[in-house]
Amino acid sequence: MSTSRMLEEGKARIDEALQKGYAPSHFAHNLELIMVEDNRSSASLSMRSKIASTRERAAALRTLNPLTLVWWAIAFPMRQWSGGRKMSTFAFDSLLRMVCSETIFAYELLPIVRDDLYGLRLKYPLCEVLQNFLNCSVVPGSPVLGFSNPDEYIQLTGVRQNSLDKLPDLLRSGLKESRRFQMDKHNQSTICTAIDIFVPTDPVNQDAYAVIPIGSTDVWNILQELGIVE
Repeated sequence: MSTSRMLEEGKARIDEALQKGYAPSHFAHNLELIMVEDNRSSASLSMRSKIASTRERAAALRTLNPLTLVWWAIAFPMRQWSGGRKMSTFAFDSLLRMVCSETIFAYELLPIVRDDLYGLRLKYPLCEVLQNFLNCSVVPGSPVLGFSNPDEYIQLTGVRQNSLDKLPDLLRSGLKESRRFQMDKHNQSTICTAIDIFVPTDPVNQDAYAVIPIGSTDVWNILQELGIVE
């Protein structure tokens, strides 16, 4: 199959996902294969060759822009691109170059993969490569602030734990009592997923927002310190 034909099939999968409003089942599996360390081994020479080829291709995919990688993970199931399949190395390299010019509007996919990305964050809290990729992935909309038009904002999340010391003491102590922070701590994550930043697509007429969860037992201390309650 020609690379042009494979690209057209990939575009068709993208259109189908957008119409359905959710990512195909192979999306999360693709990202696992690309991002999570592959510890497979085999006594078979041919299988070892396939595994090595898949690892090389996964490494190449990790160099893509995060939005382009999201596009790829929807467009091409693992059975099509992984090592030892019908896609030759030449075809894979050609397709890799072609998708970069086809993914200008890849941000449109982010709302339909949000749940999958969040599930991967929780499933692999100690996988630094995956966590770094998720930190670079932006997800429009806000279930917390309830913006009248979610498309006006881009959501960024994920902060390194050692960066939390830069927060004011009052907010940092409240954050560390929150359930979301405690979940990250329980998962031994190097990334704090509790802080969300909402960046407006129209910075001239809209403010940006930072959302930080506060432990319900600690919130009254903050309210008193700010003079909101006596």
